[in-house]
Amino acid sequence: MEHYPRWQKNRVLQALASRRVLILEGPRQCGKTTLAKALSAKGSIYRTHR
Repeated sequence: MEHYPRWQKNRVLQALASRRVLILEGPRQCGKTTLAKALSAKGSIYRTHR
């Protein structure tokens, strides 16, 4: 469930349609993980690097 609209959501969905790998980067706590998990398809792999 999204509490706040993600202004990059459509752009990310378009990129996923033509790419196998997508990297989301940005400042801490801007919603990268929330967006990635909300848009991930079943069977997809979510990875993070710290």
